[in-house]
Amino acid sequence: MRRKLCKFGLVLSASVLMYGCELMQSQHVSTSEPERNQCVIADGSVQISEPECHAEYWFNLWETHTQQPWQQRKASMADLGTDVMGQLRRFILSQPMDTPYQDRLRAQSTFNQIKSKLAPEWANRLDAIAYKPSQQLLEYESAITILSEVNARQQGQIKEQAQLLLENEEKVNQLLNVEASILEKNAER
Repeated sequence: MRRKLCKFGLVLSASVLMYGCELMQSQHVSTSEPERNQCVIADGSVQISEPECHAEYWFNLWETHTQQPWQQRKASMADLGTDVMGQLRRFILSQPMDTPYQDRLRAQSTFNQIKSKLAPEWANRLDAIAYKPSQQLLEYESAITILSEVNARQQGQIKEQAQLLLENEEKVNQLLNVEASILEKNAER
């Protein structure tokens, strides 16, 4: 009897352990990976097609268009709508390094406008991988522009100073010539 009770206890604890593991696995999977029909990109107020609901779609779009020159991407942006997904495409197409300053700045503004309509996790990820680096690039470009202007202004001042130095050198030489001729005349007397 004792042996049967021990076997029963062992089977019962193994069953509880197995059930607990299954329960933990099912909870872990459901929280870490969204269901295939759950949209991870936008909140419920945004109309979005099935492929656009998945991050992979947007990363593929980004990767594909990164290789295109700016003019080609700009032309394809002209056909985009003004809805949230069109604006998101516009933002993503404006991320490669060859995007001009004004267009990148416009894309930053666009992202700020649509950010609240995106799913919070997706908005945070885009903020980290695209918006913030792009903002940093804009700041660097602004700093370079300002430094270039300061450098150009200083170059102009250096040229003016060099010209003034030459003029002053000529005046000093003229004065030295006058002094030398006065000394010569005094020596002849």
